[in-house]
Amino acid sequence: NEPPLRIFQSRRNTTSIHHCCVLLRQRVIDAPLDRRKLDICNEVHNIITDQGTNVQNLAEFLLENRDFCLNFFLFEDLEKEYHDVGEKEFVRVDGDELRYAAFVHDFMEVNKPVMITNLTKEWNARKHWTKTKTLRGHKKIVPNLNYLKLKFGKCEVEVYRQDQPGFSSVKSRKSAMSVEDYVDDYWEQNNLEEADSSSSSSLELNYLKDWKFVVQNPRYDAYTCPEFFRDDWLNFSMKSAYKFVYLGPKGTITGLHADVLSSYSWSANVTGRKRWYLIPPHFTLCLYDIFGTRIAPHLHYDCDHLYPGLAIARKSSKLCRSNFRLVSISWNSSMKLRAFLRCRALRTMQNSSIILDRKHAIEIIQEVGETIFVPSGWYHQVENLEDTLSINHNWINGFNIKWSWDRIRRELNRYASSSTRIAAAKEHKTLEMLSDGGLMNGNGNAKKKTADDSKGKSISDDLLLLWLMVSAKAIDIVNTTKEKDSIDQMIRTKDGFSIIDFNLRAILPILEGIQDLIARDEDFGLRSRCECNVDELQQLVKEKIDH
Repeated sequence: NEPPLRIFQSRRNTTSIHHCCVLLRQRVIDAPLDRRKLDICNEVHNIITDQGTNVQNLAEFLLENRDFCLNFFLFEDLEKEYHDVGEKEFVRVDGDELRYAAFVHDFMEVNKPVMITNLTKEWNARKHWTKTKTLRGHKKIVPNLNYLKLKFGKCEVEVYRQDQPGFSSVKSRKSAMSVEDYVDDYWEQNNLEEADSSSSSSLELNYLKDWKFVVQNPRYDAYTCPEFFRDDWLNFSMKSAYKFVYLGPKGTITGLHADVLSSYSWSANVTGRKRWYLIPPHFTLCLYDIFGTRIAPHLHYDCDHLYPGLAIARKSSKLCRSNFRLVSISWNSSMKLRAFLRCRALRTMQNSSIILDRKHAIEIIQEVGETIFVPSGWYHQVENLEDTLSINHNWINGFNIKWSWDRIRRELNRYASSSTRIAAAKEHKTLEMLSDGGLMNGNGNAKKKTADDSKGKSISDDLLLLWLMVSAKAIDIVNTTKEKDSIDQMIRTKDGFSIIDFNLRAILPILEGIQDLIARDEDFGLRSRCECNVDELQQLVKEKIDH
């Protein structure tokens, strides 16, 4: 009676049905419910399209409304399985009063977002990168573009051009330019703060993103990283490559995404205001299409047929017990889907007195001078409500390194579903096959690069980044003196470990996992890209834990 099996009834494909039965029996494994569901729906997509080689088969599948059972499978028990984090549970705390131990216990360890005030007051960026300007009779703090142009005008940056303000399904166009050119040619002429309302909707907007400011200006003291975010393995091992500056006019956006390798992120507004939408990790499946293959470009994307979960993520639904009927439906799809929801609502109310009134997307306004902590696995989208300049870091440590490893393992499992793909990794051909020139066949001729090839290259890069992080941190801990680690020894996790012990115990299973990949010759070229002394490092970590 499993819904994913019923989609094959018209095709009578017994091999595919057996394959799905095997996947469904694997639900007993210790994996989150949403991930198991997405993996199963992704395998359904692979079966229908013959591993992505025949996407035309999807037309028949959709025209015959066989996607309905996937909707049922994905969202039937979503409400009763999870209790979401509501906007009332999102808090603002004073950075002057917050202590590191409290941040660890209340937010980082439990993977919960928070807005922190008063962390940027003494920054040079707040003093020199801003100025006061009168707009429509009101004084406002805005980016000091002349100062940025004078000091950093020759820096090369990436700028993303939007066709219109706000969220759109059209992907932004990226181009490289200098800060000087960005300020002169792409800012003032399309600034919505000063544009007429009649013409603002037709303006193109340009957003300077991911400016590696610290890498380009290592001697300039723009800001001091707050103490809550200093345990940063990612930038420690990658020489500050994930420390960014963002600068964009009102109306510029960052679409729906989760951060690199499921990292944490923090973002501080030097000037301006932002609107954030945050999705708790256990509702990530609401953001995918029904096959678990891609994330929607933004929460307000108008394509509920392929992304039915967006309605759950962005709206709320209420059930009235008095007459057992659906008062308001948060979905907007086919008649079959609406009928299913009505039946589910009646059944829920007959079995429970719970009133569902939930909005799974948390909407938060970030004011100037505030710093937001975005935990691992929380998809988010951001809109600049004013001309905004912000400083952002991605970062990883012992509390979320497991998220990074789990993400890579999921991608490895999906990639390994094809015997030909895993054979390439075993023969250490991955890097050659995935070169920029395209996939190489047996005669040395290039053939067309596929999505699977790009995915293999992505896994290879992620695995290398993970190894560089855990190896650098493990060596740092092993060589740390007792005096140096005294502070980390004082703070205890919920399991009673010191931060040092906790970090070592977080690193060890990752080293064991990488060693297993190497033993099976499935390390995606890791040994050819770096010195990978996993055995030696494992032994050092175990000795440190025992000591």
